Amino acid sequence: LTKNKNKLLIGEDFRQKDPVKLYAAIKANSSLRFNEPPKALQIEAVVALAQEKHCFTLAGTGFGKSRIAEMYSNLYDETENPIVLVLNPLDSLWDNQSPKVFLNNHIFHRRFLNEQFLSRVVLAVVDEAHMIYMWGLVASGQAKGLNSHGKIQDLSIFRPGYGNMGAKLMAIGAPILLMSATCRPQAIDSILVSLK
Repeated sequence: LTKNKNKLLIGEDFRQKDPVKLYAAIKANSSLRFNEPPKALQIEAVVALAQEKHCFTLAGTGFGKSRIAEMYSNLYDETENPIVLVLNPLDSLWDNQSPKVFLNNHIFHRRFLNEQFLSRVVLAVVDEAHMIYMWGLVASGQAKGLNSHGKIQDLSIFRPGYGNMGAKLMAIGAPILLMSATCRPQAIDSILVSLK
């Protein structure tokens, strides 16, 4: 990850190099903060993120993937106002909003590229991460033979930009959490390659 000298640091209890101790500390912290005990896969994902590694979590709907980002953000001092940047392309579709409205907006760029803002971004989350792969295929022209685009809005012109999202998110210098309930192994491999 890109190092930023002003970047927020996770709490001292979670700067453990020993993954077993880190796992135990994260489990204890999450058990205190949430009504239900954390699942092993959730803790393992948070351990990876705390070690500044990107993480792809493949788990079914209702598993609690979104809790991972909450658990991770709780490793920071809340008085420092850590920011978790969440990108959910399907919510944007539902609301009929185009990301290009923001990406081409000078106010958004001034805010997003502001060093103070970026120093507080502790995690970038991509929900429905399989869409990065699908829309990347659209952008590259490789999707012509696929019948998985069942809706006309899946062919819209802004979505191919998601296909090269990995490079843009890595520039933030925070770990990336990718989440999906439906992602084929081929798609996972391609997405992970884009994060190297």
